[in-house]
Amino acid sequence: MGALGASPPRCLLYRSAWARLCRDPALVTLGRRPGEADIGIGPVPGPGGRTAFRADPSHRDLLLLLFTLPAPLIDRAVLTACAAAAEQWDDPIFRAAHGLRLGAALAARATPSLRRLGGELAGPDEAVVVHCTPAGQNERPVVMAERSEHGLEVTASVPLSWIASVWGPGISEPDGRMVLGVRSAESPDDLDVDVAEWRPDGVDQWEAAPVPATLSRRWADEPWHFRDLFRALS
Repeated sequence: MGALGASPPRCLLYRSAWARLCRDPALVTLGRRPGEADIGIGPVPGPGGRTAFRADPSHRDLLLLLFTLPAPLIDRAVLTACAAAAEQWDDPIFRAAHGLRLGAALAARATPSLRRLGGELAGPDEAVVVHCTPAGQNERPVVMAERSEHGLEVTASVPLSWIASVWGPGISEPDGRMVLGVRSAESPDDLDVDVAEWRPDGVDQWEAAPVPATLSRRWADEPWHFRDLFRALS
């Protein structure tokens, strides 16, 4: 079609953009981060300079094209990029290039759950401060809490894969319990997970132990619930 002078169908442009960018960390978060000269989609083009429908669309053009897709497809693209980033996290060169961006992406998604988890220990007027950093791909999540004069401080080290495997599918806090990770899936609607449960670890110190539990749902559009709630509370 190009040889005949016709424009390629938009669906092929989307397919090409997806194939080229589905592992791009810029999909995870597109804001400027400390140490970066410009925002994640690259430098601002000149007037009339950007269009994904020209013969040689730029990296920025293709990123912007993906973000014109319907919201569920954008979510799928972002989660695909998150999973790819998790696979590469142990590479020091990759971390040096993308660590700030990916750490911010993880903290943005995990902090609300971690703050509510810390609220189980905090007093009614006690501040809860959360620090969340990425763990290695094969490391288990570690969540600690300590009470100080400034309030309750929650420090967490969570693998980047948590975004794609827990946050993305919407199972980060079923029935108000924070899920640390997925151990196995009996079926798309039955998941064996680890749930966080505080255990004392010294004076005014706690560690969130992983407690096995099973999540299930009858239909894809129903919320998740614990099939064996006593396992999560034991």
